[in-house]
Amino acid sequence: MEIFRLSDDGRGLLGRLCLPGVLDASLVMTGSRKTLEELVSGLEARDDITSESEVENEPEDRVEKEVKSGASDEEQDLESDDDAVVSETEAKEKRRFESFEKNSFRSPKFWFQWKGQVKSNAESSMAKSNPEGSETGRGYVVFSGNDCRSFKGTITVAALQWNDVSLSGWKEVIMPERDVGFDWK
Repeated sequence: MEIFRLSDDGRGLLGRLCLPGVLDASLVMTGSRKTLEELVSGLEARDDITSESEVENEPEDRVEKEVKSGASDEEQDLESDDDAVVSETEAKEKRRFESFEKNSFRSPKFWFQWKGQVKSNAESSMAKSNPEGSETGRGYVVFSGNDCRSFKGTITVAALQWNDVSLSGWKEVIMPERDVGFDWK
């Protein structure tokens, strides 16, 4: 399990779940099932909108070319205002992440949903496979203590007929938040 960053609205964590030879999936974690459902619905809606609106991005490209080719002072002022908003947003996000870390309780429990590929060599002959290749499932993890050094939990993988199969792990490295591409398809 690898955590990349907070979700855009700050109510969950985005990452990747990899069980070598078994599963490779995107991961969303939150403190409640309700929030998890809301975040996943938002991600699925966003992916649908993104795939339909790729053509709409062309005007933004044109504006960038104008700025690079010597745009007016007014346009450059707008760009510097955008930079100020970006740095303000980054500071706000950093404070939110630090607050999230500080406010963890004794044994933080996170619900998660994964979406990804179940490896074909892991599928048993009795397993039901999704013809599109993308599977989804849920689970939870409970971290031990505020430092979250280790965790125990369960995972469900329908294609393997796993229902609340036990899993455990530990924190390997403390890493800063990263802007890794997150794809929920």
